[in-house]
Amino acid sequence: MTPWYREPWAWFILSPLIVVVLVSTYTIYTAVKNRDDVVNEDYYKEGRMINVHLEQEQLAQSMGLAMSLKVDHQILELVVDLNGRFESLNNVSIEFSHPSDAAKDKTFVLESITKNRYRAGLLDSLKGRWYVKVSGLDDQGRPWRLMKQAYAIQDVDNQAVVELIERPDPIESPLSETDSPR
Repeated sequence: MTPWYREPWAWFILSPLIVVVLVSTYTIYTAVKNRDDVVNEDYYKEGRMINVHLEQEQLAQSMGLAMSLKVDHQILELVVDLNGRFESLNNVSIEFSHPSDAAKDKTFVLESITKNRYRAGLLDSLKGRWYVKVSGLDDQGRPWRLMKQAYAIQDVDNQAVVELIERPDPIESPLSETDSPR
């Protein structure tokens, strides 16, 4: 009589089970190591703050605030131009949020160069797609914020070309009628 491990039928039955255990172990390891952090951990608090955020965006809109970004990768400097109807802006900061990797998020406190121009030093270059939030206080101490998406940050002679677009309204569907699936 031959031992069980020399029987081909034993391996025929056990090999798929062994493969499933190994693949499952690898899948669990990958899922734990590369945890998805797209969802905000404190989503309930964020949901309750939606009215405050809308008021801040409406204040920025009533002030006519518009921004443009310039990134110099050679000297690692970020310059933000803010235009609108305001006397002065205080505590201006900019936050870059990566769409899928929270570890890449960056926040900078901007220092005023002139009335409309602010700067911050960068630790490394900004490339790819980002959600950009610029916030601060107006001359009366009221908080405001601007939300944009930054695309196509590419080097052009160490100067980055930053295309800013409006973020879609979170309440409305991001798909237009022509883009809707059928």
